[in-house]
Amino acid sequence: MIKTIQPIGLKLKTAALAIDLLIIISVIPVVWIVGILIAGVILLTMGDNPTIIALLETPWPTVTFIVVVGVALILLCILFCEAIYQATPGKMIIGAKIVIAETGGKPSFIRILSRFIAYLLLPLLTLGLAVLWIVFDRKKQGLHDKITGTAVIKNLESKRSIDYE
Repeated sequence: MIKTIQPIGLKLKTAALAIDLLIIISVIPVVWIVGILIAGVILLTMGDNPTIIALLETPWPTVTFIVVVGVALILLCILFCEAIYQATPGKMIIGAKIVIAETGGKPSFIRILSRFIAYLLLPLLTLGLAVLWIVFDRKKQGLHDKITGTAVIKNLESKRSIDYE
């Protein structure tokens, strides 16, 4: 890595994740309401279709639809925040961003997508041990960052005043 890149450690990454989770938890009721409205619109526009009526009368298909759409929307929002801004809202708040580890440049969408998929899958495949990688890595990269050649660093352009030592 080049000298101007200042990686952030596990404490700040955990703080960013906690902020992101708080945002997600606060958005869930909105997603539920939107899902219920969509189900209502489907019922109103296709109300004479017996299959639609049967699906909407039993709660589990509707709830499942709302949950799947909600989770997909949240994951897409995280992915696009990382692709466009190089950070999730939590990373933005703590003054961090995702960069290419070797150059400090902006990662491509494919690299961000790969990192995102690795971030979701590696903890499951390693029974959570992938998270501990950050503690032992001298560059403070997560296993998903190592695999995709990215790093989470102090955003020198940020106005945040957080001690990264």
